Parts: sequence; C-alpha cells; structure tokens
Amino acid sequence: MSCRARRAFILTKSDEVRVAYYALCVALDFRVLLRVSYYSYYDMMPSDDRDDTPEEIARLRCLRAEDAAHKVPVFLVEEHCEALLCIHRAMRRGILPLEGICVVHFDAHPDLSLPRELHPETVFQPRELLQKLRETVSGIAEWMLPLVFAGHISRIVWVRSPWSRQLADGEYEIEVGATGSAQSPPSAQSRLVVNCFAPYFADDGISAPSAQMDRDNVQTLALQVA
Repeated sequence: MSCRARRAFILTKSDEVRVAYYALCVALDFRVLLRVSYYSYYDMMPSDDRDDTPEEIARLRCLRAEDAAHKVPVFLVEEHCEALLCIHRAMRRGILPLEGICVVHFDAHPDLSLPRELHPETVFQPRELLQKLRETVSGIAEWMLPLVFAGHISRIVWVRSPWSRQLADGEYEIEVGATGSAQSPPSAQSRLVVNCFAPYFADDGISAPSAQMDRDNVQTLALQVA
C-alpha cells in the first residue's frame, strides 16, 4: 500500500475507528503500517483558510514526493464531514484519483444519508458543500453520497459493528441523482435522492423512483454491507 497505489487512510477521532485501525494492523502487513505518513487536518488547511498559496502547495508536494515511495498518507479529522477537505485536496494533489474511489468504511453507522436541502450544484463547490454539512444536524452522516453524485466515489464497503442493523448485509446497486428530467433539468427546488427504498433511506426522506431523476446526471454506487 502506497501513494503510488493511490490509497489513503482517513481517521476520525472515535473509539470505533481506533479499533478498526488496530484491526488493520493485524490484518495487513504490519511493516506497511509502520511506514505510515501522518498528516493532521490542519496540515491540509492553509492558515488563512482560503485557496492554497504557492508556498503551501510546494510544501505539501515536497512532503508527498518524499513519502510517496514508502508511506501511506493518513489524515486525522474531528468530524466525519471534515474528511471532505482531505479527500478533495488529496484528489487535487494526485494522492487519490478523481473517480473510481473505493471507500472502506468502519463505523457503527452507514453515514449514507443526504441533506434534504442540498442543491445538486453545491456538490461541485467544495467549500460551500463542507460548510453546508457543518451546519446541518446530521452532517456527520451525510458526507459520502455527495461524493458519489460528483463522480468521485463509485464503491463503498461498510464494515458494520455486530450490533448495527440499519442495512442488511449484502450487495446493493444504488443510483444517486437529482430530481428533475431531461425536459425539466434540476431547478432551485431540486435535491439529491437515491432510488433505494430500504427503510434507512426512505425514513430519511431521500428515496425517489429513478424516473424522477435527471437521467443525464445519475451516478451508480456499488454498496457492500458486511
């Protein structure tokens, strides 16, 4: 596992993720995990919280070049939705690809919901999207599906806790899209929905038939629950 293979660990400050990380130490070659490159949330954020300065980009590129051959980047964040900052910047710096990302998600919760007021265009505005998730009550559970709609994530493997029963074990093929149609493209009232009617999605009010989606802007997620 290395940056060349375009892999990264993103850890939140929770006991569940620490347990999952220790499990990885057992499951993977421990020598690999000894060669981990650690970046904090603040290493990924410029001090002025605006666009990256040339100096900041150069500094992080040097870090990446030094570590790329030997280490796996690890990003430590506080809230789940803060992982968006790391993912977007990792894609811009070539640590992660722009599409086809597979997320292995160790958590007691699926984190596969969506903000009901999230306009589709906001998904393609990283700063506005992160701010929206910070402001919503359930932002920590709504950060992955926007990345699916943006075309970045194509597969999620949710490794659930033994007591987690939000979704049944198995494989799902879920469409993520915006309400609308080719004749009536997304408007100010458009929102993101999924075509899965499992109670987890339906109870959150984010389920809708595929026919109600703008078919020109639909992404398919391969979800595995185990």
